[in-house]
Amino acid sequence: MKEEQEQLAGLQAERAAFERLLPALLKTHAGQFAAIHNNQVVDTDADEGELAWRVIGRGLKPVYIGEVRSEPRIYDVPSLEVIPHVSLQPEMIRETLAGYAAANEIIENERIERLARMTPEEAHAIYDDLVNGWRPPASAEERQRLDLWRAETLIAVRRAFDQLAQAQGAV
Repeated sequence: MKEEQEQLAGLQAERAAFERLLPALLKTHAGQFAAIHNNQVVDTDADEGELAWRVIGRGLKPVYIGEVRSEPRIYDVPSLEVIPHVSLQPEMIRETLAGYAAANEIIENERIERLARMTPEEAHAIYDDLVNGWRPPASAEERQRLDLWRAETLIAVRRAFDQLAQAQGAV
């Protein structure tokens, strides 16, 4: 508990330093993110995630990362009280789950077909990607491969739902 309070106090001090440094940062790094450690800028980047990974990798604690903008970004998040409550009927839940199960079966069959066509080199590359998956992508090429994989996964899910809808005569 005491360690958490010390970290919070340190983070508040770094945030105060960010506020003090903001006028100068606006002249040199507007639109970017700045990492503050020991009351000074230790790194900047247009990509907040990239910046966070770098400063975490350097073992800096505490670090405050702030967006260099003249006005703070404000997020409008509705409270639960204003979100309309939806009444879910058991039949609708059963149908939805059945749809997911059918889509999962189609995706699994496609995966089995793809595995049957896969070369050992492709299998090794996928295995290597999985083993190294704990670290963030280090290069633009790795980020591009990850984005492509995400897109392929979304397309596979969409195809499965399309096939399911066609099989059930909904399309």
